[in-house]
Amino acid sequence: MKQFWAVRFGQKLSKKYLKMGRAICPDCRAYFSIAHLKTSADAKMVKAQITKAQRIIRGEHVDDKFEKHLNVYKIAENRK
Repeated sequence: MKQFWAVRFGQKLSKKYLKMGRAICPDCRAYFSIAHLKTSADAKMVKAQITKAQRIIRGEHVDDKFEKHLNVYKIAENRK
């Protein structure tokens, strides 16, 4: 099973994962690494995953109770 994550900068990443790209929250400028399990790393998916991650983290700012982003978000596999 493929595993893809958006991990907030400053968080430790297991050696099983590769940093493949970077997503930035357009509202608060929080930085997240897009990480893939080394055994299923796919550079072709990164651009779409950055867009997905930014949509998720930006959407959190809509909530009046929002205080801060999570440290890790699971990014769904792109479907064809």
